[in-house]
Amino acid sequence: MSGGRLTVGAGLGWSEDKYAATGVPFRRRGRRMDECLPCLKLVWTEGLVEFEGEFYEIPASRIEPKPVQRPHPPVLVGG
Repeated sequence: MSGGRLTVGAGLGWSEDKYAATGVPFRRRGRRMDECLPCLKLVWTEGLVEFEGEFYEIPASRIEPKPVQRPHPPVLVGG
């Protein structure tokens, strides 16, 4: 429907209650986002993805389909 056009919006969130409800530390949300963005870029650009970080882990995987936009969709981050 969009012809492959996509803009990704990512936000850290502001509600400590929502973080507490999911067992995720509120104070480390910035570091979590810092790790999430390169992880997403790998998923969008690499044929075989493997990632192990402090917060996220992706075992060797092929994730398809890839976005039409190259090298990846634009990402807008809000806090």
